[in-house]
Amino acid sequence: MRILLSAVTGAALLALAVASTDGRAEEAGLYFGADLGIFDFELPGKAGELQGCGGGRCDNIGSPSYDDINIRLSGVVGLGLAENFRAEGELFFDIDTASASRHEGTGHSASVSADVRTYGTMVNGWFDIGTSTSWAAYLGGGAGLLFAKTSHNIVSRAGDALSSDAGGTDTETAYQLGAGAHFEGWHVGYRFLRSSDLNDYSNITEHILLVGLRIW
Repeated sequence: MRILLSAVTGAALLALAVASTDGRAEEAGLYFGADLGIFDFELPGKAGELQGCGGGRCDNIGSPSYDDINIRLSGVVGLGLAENFRAEGELFFDIDTASASRHEGTGHSASVSADVRTYGTMVNGWFDIGTSTSWAAYLGGGAGLLFAKTSHNIVSRAGDALSSDAGGTDTETAYQLGAGAHFEGWHVGYRFLRSSDLNDYSNITEHILLVGLRIW
């Protein structure tokens, strides 16, 4: 699915960028915007990062891996600082819950299910390409913070729930790279986002397709 999303996005952005070679840069001044996106959410688990306790013993249990397609809603406030450069603050929320499960074959021989919810904030910089017609392309990136709330349900093969201190809320740094095209305030875009490692997991990776509106 990620390969398909990337291929469709790449073809669309290439066509729009070619069409916008003589395009108009976005207007200077303060603007507001909203985006709706679909993204491929990847979060690799780690072997032995969780601990389950029950029946007088505790064992390390691997965390599950995620690979889901989710929906994103985001809002932005931006400012055109120069003819072809915009600075932007962004706040995003992931609507759906990513969930995963795995069966651990050693120790307690437990089944682990989990879910994770994420949201975050970014400071972005975008360079607009084109200056004379209503079409224009843009590219750039940003950095910020990603907040993830994880919870786990660990059950032994006997059906007994195991106690665990796994899960909780992580605050991690993140960055994103992006490109897209806009037409009189409407825009489509692609973002690649990656965070630093969560407590019980590796880094979050997201491939995001966006459509949105900017109002000056």
